[in-house]
Amino acid sequence: MTPVQKVSPTVTDAPQQSTKGSYVVKSGDDLWKIAESQYKDGYKWTLIAKENSISNPGMIFTGQVLKIPVVSDKDLVQAIDTQSQQPSGQKGNAAGMSYTIKHGDTLWGIAEKQYKNGYRWVDIAKANNLTNPGLIHSDNILTLPN
Repeated sequence: MTPVQKVSPTVTDAPQQSTKGSYVVKSGDDLWKIAESQYKDGYKWTLIAKENSISNPGMIFTGQVLKIPVVSDKDLVQAIDTQSQQPSGQKGNAAGMSYTIKHGDTLWGIAEKQYKNGYRWVDIAKANNLTNPGLIHSDNILTLPN
């Protein structure tokens, strides 16, 4: 569940790519829903997270203004490659295994624990045919892909 809190947008000096526009976070929003509304593809939430330097995708707030990047085909291919690759020296310990969901788990957290890469949550969601990756239940068993 996304915390409901008013925050002021922050300004960064880092150069940014061109933006499609901005989006004001509403109550109940998460990056997946925002990506679906902006790109018709929830998996593109990582592009919004990167553009806004969001390190914890579960921490967006009502009233927060997010930059929505313009996406080229090249950007999409790079985003998919980045999500599926693991940093060298950080091999996951769960490839090809299963994981029993515990109370409070998120796909991001599971991917962090198992692969040392939170962005691998997308691979877990795909491998388990999850239609709503934000909704997982304790004691369900997930297949963890290579």
